[in-house]
Amino acid sequence: MTIPAPGQIDVDEAVAVASRHGRAVGAESAGVADLAAAMGALRRAKGGEPITDAELLAAHDLIHGSVLRHRDGGCMRRLAELLLSRGVVPKPGDYEGQWWLWWPKGGQGPCRDCGKARSLTRFSARFGKEYRYLCARCRAAERERDARTADQLWAELATLSETGDRAAPDRTPPQAGSNAQASWARAGADGRPSDEEWGHCVERLEELLASLAW
Repeated sequence: MTIPAPGQIDVDEAVAVASRHGRAVGAESAGVADLAAAMGALRRAKGGEPITDAELLAAHDLIHGSVLRHRDGGCMRRLAELLLSRGVVPKPGDYEGQWWLWWPKGGQGPCRDCGKARSLTRFSARFGKEYRYLCARCRAAERERDARTADQLWAELATLSETGDRAAPDRTPPQAGSNAQASWARAGADGRPSDEEWGHCVERLEELLASLAW
């Protein structure tokens, strides 16, 4: 994909950005032309000039493979934000699986599940799921599905226990005064947590594992 040629303003900005932190470079230095082209594409998009998704993605990839990748003044991140707003999101294995490090945690754009343009949040690849951008409604629906699935699994385990095929998980009630007692009290009469309880458990587990993953 051919990226529109940068203007002199883009070249000057690329030189200025790459020369920060006491490392002077010139217009002919390695990586400056790539950075200028990417900055030019970003400037055109921000200015309302016609530029395709493919051209923006090519500009992003140009910076990603450039020797000035870590001195781009945030150009690659801003291109990622713009691509997200257009519904362009990398696949899980793209960029060696590390794209989430600079793609925004949230933003505006089409939701992966409903396709509507809404405020989005990026959710991590855990529990067999991929990195994905979802709106609040679709995230809530996903949590409800996860809770129902967990409840169904618990019911299957209970059935196996009754038939003697498999021992049931330990469901000994917590001691009085413990933090888990309130959750136990809200569980169903058969000792299984409600859908709401499963949802809270799954969300809390994701929060804990997110810290470890980071």
